[in-house]
Amino acid sequence: MRSYLILSMCCLFLVQYFAGITWLGYVIVALAFLSFCASVANAGGFPRVIGLVMMGTGGAVEVSKGTGLEGISEGILLILPLLCLVTLAPLLSIPLKAGGYFESVDSLLKKLLHHPKQLFAGITSILFILSPILSLGSVRIVSEFLSELKLPARVSAKSYLVGFSTAVLWSPYFASVSLVLYYLGMPVGSYILYGIGLSCLSLFIGNILFMIWEKKHPLAEAAIPERPLEFKHRRQLLLLTIFVLLLLTASLLLEYVTKWSMIVIVSLISVFLPLLWGLVTNSWKNSFRSCAAFGINPYRR
Repeated sequence: MRSYLILSMCCLFLVQYFAGITWLGYVIVALAFLSFCASVANAGGFPRVIGLVMMGTGGAVEVSKGTGLEGISEGILLILPLLCLVTLAPLLSIPLKAGGYFESVDSLLKKLLHHPKQLFAGITSILFILSPILSLGSVRIVSEFLSELKLPARVSAKSYLVGFSTAVLWSPYFASVSLVLYYLGMPVGSYILYGIGLSCLSLFIGNILFMIWEKKHPLAEAAIPERPLEFKHRRQLLLLTIFVLLLLTASLLLEYVTKWSMIVIVSLISVFLPLLWGLVTNSWKNSFRSCAAFGINPYRR
């Protein structure tokens, strides 16, 4: 129920963005509040306390300012673009998972296991490709692949930091970039080249620093035998790279042509691309399974 409330809130926000219906804004705020209550009820321990404290503090501030419910509603509407981006962007993992791309990523990392420098470069490069569209979900995916390889914790932490932090600098699919540009009213196209350049420089320096660190702390070879990377996996990795490039290109073109907010464009792509994937490939069953992993059970009545 919680997932459906959140998705309904996001979809209605997208409708409100184009329609500009005043009363619909109040409906969205009500859905946002219900989603918050459902999430708090489902959470436990520290996250629940933090959520309640932050929501209570925000409400108290608005009441002290004299704005009351109107101010609280405006505050919720103000952060809805970020909520939509964080909620809908992970849906892009559905076609990637259903298409078997993650299996190819797993095979690549296992092949590089005997070569620490290449493995580190492989992990950071995979995160460099996946993080711009999957955000923190990319770390979770790569972590699942690496769990059976039993890498030293320091190596995993360094690779996650170097690979994931690059997306923070440039990706329009990443909340920090999109939200800042959204409120500044700056087109992503005018910023992205600087962001990508800084990200590539960060990735390069991170790998150089790891090489220096690895010389002082040599890693022992793993017991898993090295296996050649099959042609189908090389092909899938190439297609994965093309997929990400096409997504980013489509987002920039849509922003240039329509002048819509990049957050809205990313949210629309995140909703319609998995639907289009299921329609073209006729792989609805695999897509539904991925939805269930996302927290939505389409078989539930």
